[in-house]
Amino acid sequence: MLYFGVDYYPEQWPEERWLEDAQIMAEVDFNVVRLAEFAWSKIEPNEGHYDFDSLDRAITLLASYDMRVVLGTPTASPPPWLMTKYLVRFQRGCWVLGVGRAALRSPTPNTQHLKPCLEMH
Repeated sequence: MLYFGVDYYPEQWPEERWLEDAQIMAEVDFNVVRLAEFAWSKIEPNEGHYDFDSLDRAITLLASYDMRVVLGTPTASPPPWLMTKYLVRFQRGCWVLGVGRAALRSPTPNTQHLKPCLEMH
C-alpha cells in the first residue's frame, strides 16, 4: 500500500470544521494523516492534567473515512505553563526577531523551541 496523506492540526480549527476537512481529505484519496505535533497545550493544558478527548474524537473521525493516523510527538510547541515554569531555559540566547537595530528578542517563539546555541543542547 502506498500511503498518501497530509499533516493536520485539528486543535487549530473549530471542531465543527473537522467533518468537512475529513471529507475533503477522503475526496482526494488521502489514507494517512499526521497529527499532534502542536497539540501539547491541548493535551496537557495544565501540568500533569491530561485531556485526550479532542484528539480521540479527531482520530475516530478520520478512521471513519478509512484514514490511518500517525501521531507526532507534540514537542514542537510547548504549552504556556511549561514556558512559564522553565522560562530561564527559553530566554538565554538565540531568538531574535527582525534585523539590525530594530531587532527584538523574543522570550517565547511560536514553535520549535529548541535552541541549538545553548550548551544543554
